[in-house]
Amino acid sequence: MEGYSDVPTVAESGLPRYKAGFWVGLLAPAGTPRAIVEKLNVEVQKVLKLPDLRLQLQKAGFDLVGGSPEQFAATIDFETKGWGDILRQKNIKLN
Repeated sequence: MEGYSDVPTVAESGLPRYKAGFWVGLLAPAGTPRAIVEKLNVEVQKVLKLPDLRLQLQKAGFDLVGGSPEQFAATIDFETKGWGDILRQKNIKLN
């Protein structure tokens, strides 16, 4: 990155397998009827396939994935557990 040539990468700092990123998803309130969740998912999948949107988001560095509600729930569970483990191991407290 311009202006940061003297700042080491995470790998150069001794964490070669470190991986972090972020994701964005659409959530509905608990108890939303399954038919509504499925309809929302169908419509979101359509939007994620729009060529102009894909191009713009990919230019901005986004990797569009999409998927089922169950796949997204699994992602949330995985991330929550992983980062929770790190917070506990390092005794990091949220303010």
